[in-house]
Amino acid sequence: MGNTADDGSEPDERLLSYIEESQDLAPSGFHHHNVAKTPPPSAVQEALDALTAMVAEAEMADRDSFLHGRIVTVVIGEGESERKWSVHEPLLSAKSPYFRRMLNDDAAGLDMKEVTFRDIAPKLFSMFMHWLYGTTFGPSSGSRIFRFPLPDDKTHTVSDYIRLYLLGVTFEIVGVKNAAIDTVYSYFAEAHGTRCPNIYDVQLVFENTTDNSPMRRLLIAHCLFYFFNKRRPDLGRLPDTWDVVMKQDSTVSCAILEMLAEWGWVMGSNVPPMKIKNRQSFHDPIDVDEADSVKCEPLE
Repeated sequence: MGNTADDGSEPDERLLSYIEESQDLAPSGFHHHNVAKTPPPSAVQEALDALTAMVAEAEMADRDSFLHGRIVTVVIGEGESERKWSVHEPLLSAKSPYFRRMLNDDAAGLDMKEVTFRDIAPKLFSMFMHWLYGTTFGPSSGSRIFRFPLPDDKTHTVSDYIRLYLLGVTFEIVGVKNAAIDTVYSYFAEAHGTRCPNIYDVQLVFENTTDNSPMRRLLIAHCLFYFFNKRRPDLGRLPDTWDVVMKQDSTVSCAILEMLAEWGWVMGSNVPPMKIKNRQSFHDPIDVDEADSVKCEPLE
């Protein structure tokens, strides 16, 4: 049987050489696939270098493929705030099942050159575009985890990232949701319970997500962390606006009570330290085509 890769192509000669040398060094009486003498470090390094080069070449080919094909104009907002983006359709369709269906499922989609979203803020779509192209064409060195900068309450607020998460829900992109979750997670974690989620943001998330939404649980947890923080300025009463939302939306109220019940506190016992779960606990499982994301520079 000849030496061929699974895809029918010829493997790298340096890898073949390493495999053959390892088999020749196997002691007599043993099958080659069971025992092989450790090859010289130089051979191992050459094999690793060859494999790294092959992977890098494949990644570059995948990225280049996104630059071919049609360009779609995406119109966001309306009136004076309207903005337009030219987006590579292959990239958009590869990342988003929502756009894949819209732009490729029928003849109308294949001919479509412009799509319009009047109810999306240009600021949010700009953040999405940063993720879309940043995860695909960013530098290959360093951490391969996409990170948005923390909210500075000037250029971007935590509410912006919560809405970006909801945009990820609409576009069906797990990577966008997880990147937004990470930013919101860090924003509240660094405050050690002294920051309270805006209850209207919480209500918006509940109105646009399902019961198992990680963002729901993250925000509700920090609502409770704030509520039981002895350093909060409104200690002894409900935070402003909570009563308004809770009277309007019993779903939020029930979620707060359900999480409190999960903690299993008992009267007469010391309250254990309240700690948030690690950020990965709030991630959705990521699809293979989204896994190759990279660290990007802060948003401009």
